[in-house]
Amino acid sequence: MLRPHPLGKRRALQNAFPGFGRRLAVLVGLPSVLTLLVLWPGASAASADTCTLSSHCYNVALWAPSDTNSAIAAYMDVKCLYESDPSSDFVDEEIWEGTDDNSAGDYWVETGMTEGTPWGSGRVFFWADLRPNGGGYNEHEVSGLSAQINTNYLLNIGYGGEDEWLVSIDDALVGTSTANPPYSQYVSGGSEFTNDSVRAAASFSSLEWTGVGGTVYTSWGGEGVVYGLGSVSVPAAPYTSFSNYYDGTGSCTADEAAQSSSGSTSAEVVNPVPPATISGATQSALLGKTDSVASWLGEAAPENITAVPTTRYAANQLVSGAAVNSASGQPDTTGVYLVQATGNFTLSGAGPSGSQVSGSVLTLVIDPTTNQLLDWGIRQTPLTEAQLATLGTTTTLQEAGQ
Repeated sequence: MLRPHPLGKRRALQNAFPGFGRRLAVLVGLPSVLTLLVLWPGASAASADTCTLSSHCYNVALWAPSDTNSAIAAYMDVKCLYESDPSSDFVDEEIWEGTDDNSAGDYWVETGMTEGTPWGSGRVFFWADLRPNGGGYNEHEVSGLSAQINTNYLLNIGYGGEDEWLVSIDDALVGTSTANPPYSQYVSGGSEFTNDSVRAAASFSSLEWTGVGGTVYTSWGGEGVVYGLGSVSVPAAPYTSFSNYYDGTGSCTADEAAQSSSGSTSAEVVNPVPPATISGATQSALLGKTDSVASWLGEAAPENITAVPTTRYAANQLVSGAAVNSASGQPDTTGVYLVQATGNFTLSGAGPSGSQVSGSVLTLVIDPTTNQLLDWGIRQTPLTEAQLATLGTTTTLQEAGQ
């Protein structure tokens, strides 16, 4: 039995985002800014291997410890986003909202625009969470939303009650992070990347945060500690906007930015649930995708690989309890394969705090028509055969030792 979809809890959504249902005013121009160049602690001047999969680079404005808050909002306008090697690395522009009253950024919910692995070439929107109490890391593509440059997108992350954080883009609820306690003392925004040959530039405006009592403040407060490999510009008080810029490959011109927009639309397509019997060709494709993601996470030989046909919404409900919606704000019920594998999987440098996430279980949600990844996560405890069977007929793609 799937739990009721949180879109029905409109009051909770309005409590989390007092501005839900209205558009915030876009800042026409930024105040005079002071451009700061600060290297992430431990980083050095740019070199051939400054930024790697095991040592992510950030170009962010950080407010931590922040005032205790229950929601943040910002308009994000990405000017350029380009990854030179999308099969192995990634770059993104995003915002982070801490959770579990943790001011160090150990647990959070994030959302933004990305290009590169594990999604591939072309920009897409995503949201993700790193939860306490063994909740693991889970990341989700937002289907049906075109990730365009020079366009303002309203990003909201807010607490909705019952240990749930609601993620919305342009006032559409695209996801719900569950088993993730309140509140936040950590707020950040900017870019993250895993090699030097990227371009990332964006402006963040109309910054807002909501106090635990529901009061909305039109600033993220503080001066905004700036960390980065590149430049971050922050205005004078009251700190209602900032922008960032990093260019490791040349100039971030309009033509180059337009070129990098190729394939940027994540189409919202609802496919039927795949048949219970998985063909040999499909099994090979699923194994190939699993091996590829596992290798990216440091596991060369994943084992105990099992697949089950289901819907995307049901798969995520079972894996993490997350409610995964499309850009329309409705549950994403497209047919998918949920794949589970065991091994040693590590995501290094997760979030501005540099957290390392390790687990013995990898879960993947894969589109059966394109073999494209839609969701993935790392956890410690595998889903049992009985749990997987609640979704449909399971198929063993590869046993231990094969």
